[in-house]
Amino acid sequence: MRIPSLALVVLLWPAAAIAVDLTKIERSIAKEPAYDSKSPRYCLMVFGPDAGVKKWLVFDGATLYYDRNGNGDLTEQDERIASVHTVENVEDIGTLFVFPLEPISAEQFKAALANEEEEYALMETRPWAVWFVRNAAAAESAKKGRLISDEDTDRARITMPSGDRGSQFAQPRVAAEARSAPIVHFEGPLTLHVPSLDKAVLHPGEETELNVELVATGLGEGTEIEILYDKVPEDAHPVVELEFAVAGGERQKLKFTFDERC
Repeated sequence: MRIPSLALVVLLWPAAAIAVDLTKIERSIAKEPAYDSKSPRYCLMVFGPDAGVKKWLVFDGATLYYDRNGNGDLTEQDERIASVHTVENVEDIGTLFVFPLEPISAEQFKAALANEEEEYALMETRPWAVWFVRNAAAAESAKKGRLISDEDTDRARITMPSGDRGSQFAQPRVAAEARSAPIVHFEGPLTLHVPSLDKAVLHPGEETELNVELVATGLGEGTEIEILYDKVPEDAHPVVELEFAVAGGERQKLKFTFDERC
């Protein structure tokens, strides 16, 4: 499609529910344990269209505290989870920890890693939290052109299976304090999103593509949950409106309805 310089993209999702204002959710923990590390990292998960269920994740070195029952008390016995898989010296920059949010032993996990099909089924059908921690030499390693950059600092990957939406995951940048923790909204309202919208500039006579994602938005960097195309309801037909400027400053609009699938 050939159109002049793009000024604005408005995306409409007819079946979307009203979004919840996540900034109004209180980010505090009723009771915390004595952490082993000096720098625990916080993330809050909320569930359901109205974000009515809250569950905390606190990463503490090789230990994860998971507010399994959502009561805000992280000192309960079954809320402390040890890493079942630890990879040290990743790119000589840090350590990767894998935490199961449902019970599984390190032996069971390692056995599954030996079989590709079992590993895939295990990671796609269970909830997980993965955390990458940079070591003290990270800054020097970054100067040498390593693959892991500052963008990976304090990143977690949280996977949560869902019957309707498949395996959902987000990669939030976890926070040093609970009050500034990112919020990941599982089973939240869906909306359409254009990645890097600020770079979506079209020029006369040129063709380009705009990638559109169906996501559940969260609060904070990396909290978006992308929904795979095969999980989009069959009767859902997203509408895209493009508004752009043409010669002389006049503005035009084009409207498209996505009613075919790949």
